[in-house]
Amino acid sequence: MADETRADHGALIRHRTVATPPPTGGDHGTLALVEPQGMSGLHRLVEEFDLRPTGHLERIVQTAVAEIEGARWATITVADESGLVTRAWTDRVARLIDQAQQDTDDGPVITIPATPGAVVHSCDLVADRRWPRFAPLARQLGAGAALCHRLGHQTRPMGVLSVYADRPAAFSVDSDRIARLLGLYAGIALDSEAVHRNFRSTARTRDVIGQAKGILMERLQLSPDRALALLVDRSAATRSSLRDVAEHLIAAGELS
Repeated sequence: MADETRADHGALIRHRTVATPPPTGGDHGTLALVEPQGMSGLHRLVEEFDLRPTGHLERIVQTAVAEIEGARWATITVADESGLVTRAWTDRVARLIDQAQQDTDDGPVITIPATPGAVVHSCDLVADRRWPRFAPLARQLGAGAALCHRLGHQTRPMGVLSVYADRPAAFSVDSDRIARLLGLYAGIALDSEAVHRNFRSTARTRDVIGQAKGILMERLQLSPDRALALLVDRSAATRSSLRDVAEHLIAAGELS
């Protein structure tokens, strides 16, 4: 396939995202009215959604391409403290479209407002004057239109569900509705992932502290409460976290 032979645009570049004012010089966001499509894939996604993060983002982008009229590629991009990271993509070209925006610091994923629920729609990426650096790469990659939904809420790092077409004016009002719904599920998946990550960290901290308490109880013949108090005292004296004190004891065999 021709798309697979196009050159890579280089390694991912981390950057700070910025918001831009609404476009001028024409209506880039008009959506054609069409009859809704069948959404069997979306229904399956809803039925299978069980708050376990594994694989959900990948299923969401695949469902986007299968169920959104005009969609050829889809990605989910998330911002963390170091910049933007593409977390899920439908194929190599989809990731290159995201990467081209990261490389040029330009494009709908970069300029989408930080407001939760914000939408950026471009009927014609190549002709769209909002992204002059990204437009030539969009042309090379075959991207004709874009529909991007900002995920989540104010307390979570920014995420974007992006759907791309291989021709201009490909998306309808129904396309936007389905993308918005998929964006809600992507936001839930990211929240669930954060909860699982925090739970694992908390469980690990508890295990480390318990192991350190056991060492002190055995060596010094202390009660569980006294062993914990000794760890807490050392944490306060060294201005270190309780977990760091416990890990040092386990690794070095002595309190820091």
